Amino acid sequence: MNSLDQLHLDGTWNPILNIGSLSTEKALLSETIFTDSNRNLPIWKPNSNGFFTAKSGWEVSRQKIKKPAWASRIWFSNHVPRHALVSWKALKNGLSTMDNLPFLDPSVNRRCLLCNYGLESVNHLFFQCRYSKWIWQSLLGMLGHFRSPQPDLLQEELWLANSFKGSGQSATLAFLAFEASIYRIWVERNQRVFYKKSLPNSVLLSDLLSLIKTKIQGLKLTDLDTQSNRSIASNFGCVFCPSTISLQSCSWIRPPPGSFKINSDASLEDVGGGIGGAIRDSNGFLVSMFSINVEREDILALEILGVLTSLQQALQMGCGIIWLEVDSKSTADIINGLSTILAGASAALRKFSCSFLAFNDGASPTFGGKGIALQTFYPNENAHAKG
Repeated sequence: MNSLDQLHLDGTWNPILNIGSLSTEKALLSETIFTDSNRNLPIWKPNSNGFFTAKSGWEVSRQKIKKPAWASRIWFSNHVPRHALVSWKALKNGLSTMDNLPFLDPSVNRRCLLCNYGLESVNHLFFQCRYSKWIWQSLLGMLGHFRSPQPDLLQEELWLANSFKGSGQSATLAFLAFEASIYRIWVERNQRVFYKKSLPNSVLLSDLLSLIKTKIQGLKLTDLDTQSNRSIASNFGCVFCPSTISLQSCSWIRPPPGSFKINSDASLEDVGGGIGGAIRDSNGFLVSMFSINVEREDILALEILGVLTSLQQALQMGCGIIWLEVDSKSTADIINGLSTILAGASAALRKFSCSFLAFNDGASPTFGGKGIALQTFYPNENAHAKG
């Protein structure tokens, strides 16, 4: 018996080799590779080691699409596999709900069997149906949120991701509850469709809480010691374990007397980004600060936006000589005109009538364990200071 890489040599199939049976050899020899005037060619690229495998063939034929932002949240580290699988299919609208069965006999009742009211669909089951809505709203209340679910399941998942970030106990409970709800509601739906069995939603909620509590008790999770996190743990019958915060020493380098210093930064996550900045005088007293949520997909653009916003605030407050600290060398190079990336940024910064000193890469001080790109510039071009 020969392997696939032996059957495919120099870009062509070699069926003359001993392939184990005469019938299979005849099938390969008689294979039609022409359709009308277009020629069909077998394409099979080897893997990185140069071998032809079933996986390498699949990689050629399959359609590759961008992974959705919610995928990593559904398959989080402490997920329950069967819960995550059903939730993933629900968010992809891949469950066999009545509206996803086009060949179903028209005489079949397409109404939701949980509430006997609306047409069964993913968005109806999760969580517009009166039966499932009550369950999810009860869990939301235990999570400290008293609200109605979004009309679309994807929107509800995004709201949950924005409300419970990180991997602490409360965030884990929130996503365990979300996925367990989808799983148990789908199981209940199937019980009614195929076995004509049903449970009251209050009983199903008790089953859900038992599933969640069993899972969370096997995890050694901590969270910030806040009243909200303590209440959530208590509502689910879990032991709350406060996290210990390790304090890291850092230093803030004073600007020269009579000048001001700006520290600006940006962050980017799957659900959005943010910028922030603080302005202090030479004694370290806070003059102004800001924090803004923004919708951008480029962290470098966010860094520059944070610098621009900080400058605007400083100039509006009449600050004189300004020193700027950023923790990104790429940002520093753009500010100094040393990088062509985001070419418009340097011009936008110079609208503030600023002149810039070069980035001092060799003598960067440290702040919080990170290298600092110390930028010095003057809002007034006639101002002068020794370098």
